[in-house]
Amino acid sequence: MTATKPTLSNLAAAMRQQLAERNGYRTLPLSRGLEIVLARADARWTLTLKRADTPPSDVEIRIARTAFGVPDDPAMRMFKRKLPSAKTGELLTYHGVEMTWREI
Repeated sequence: MTATKPTLSNLAAAMRQQLAERNGYRTLPLSRGLEIVLARADARWTLTLKRADTPPSDVEIRIARTAFGVPDDPAMRMFKRKLPSAKTGELLTYHGVEMTWREI
């Protein structure tokens, strides 16, 4: 039997479900170094896409917004910051976008 790869939409739904009744965050590393972080603090949700050395593309942002159900007009902020690599601890420059919205 061949195992099928989960889709981003399925992974997003699982992450949202894990945060449905409690505050916290979940991290999803993807190919090409892209990392997605979904966070919830009460009614405030934040979806962050970040990558070392190269910002997420407009296509990646659009696909993630659709998969995670981000509303049409979230507060959006681009950033560039130095963070330690999870693998090596080396300080890397991460480029990303952070989208924030409220769900009541």
